[in-house]
Amino acid sequence: MTKFFKILFLLFLPLFIIQCKTSKKTTQIESDITLSESELLKEITENNLVYNTLEATGTAHVKTNDFSMSGSFILRLEKDKKAWMSIRKFGLEVARLLLENDTATVISRFEKSYYQLVDKQISDLIDLDISADQIIELMAGNALLKEADVMSISQDSSTYEYAVGLDQIIGRYYYDYKYDEVFRNEYSDQSLRTVSVDFSDIEKTDSIIFAKKRTYNLKLPDLGKANINVKINKYNVDKTLSFPFEIPSHYTRAK
Repeated sequence: MTKFFKILFLLFLPLFIIQCKTSKKTTQIESDITLSESELLKEITENNLVYNTLEATGTAHVKTNDFSMSGSFILRLEKDKKAWMSIRKFGLEVARLLLENDTATVISRFEKSYYQLVDKQISDLIDLDISADQIIELMAGNALLKEADVMSISQDSSTYEYAVGLDQIIGRYYYDYKYDEVFRNEYSDQSLRTVSVDFSDIEKTDSIIFAKKRTYNLKLPDLGKANINVKINKYNVDKTLSFPFEIPSHYTRAK
């Protein structure tokens, strides 16, 4: 895969780790109050977004040891089915991406070509043992908790670390009870390769809490460490969305 396509997938996949949840009243507490395992699981679960569709627009900046790229994007999700993104530079579409039926496809407008990854090839690209189904769940902004085994729970003041085992992945969720926020997610595999995301600029409305700024840190084969800064400018939930995606007949498949 060319560096161009690898950068596009780098931008594409982590952006969907959205931090949203149903809003509820927060309570100021003393730092020595300890949550039980079931209470902590309930709090983290309530950070998961209940939705049918999600659309977000914003900007992203990707930086590696020897590469830098920035642009704007439109992101659209349909629960458990598909993820779609249009990436733009100077007002022109650079690439369009689709994840559906365990297949990730990216079209390069400038190179008039496309690249396609199926199932495990996706996890191989991001150097993390994760299935397409789990990626879609992350795209929904939800902590991976289904069929998870609790490994450890630790507390520092009002901050909790909740670690779970997910087949070949370890998930760690950092929850601040005082502000009722999950402010960091981390996922690592058996080789201790890690993808982490920090959430900030959290906007609270009557029905949704939404992190408008995210900082991703990860490592990819051939690219080394990478940092992605994302700013969400606008978003909406449960609107009727379209997912237009067609590979032009004159585009060639990249290797």
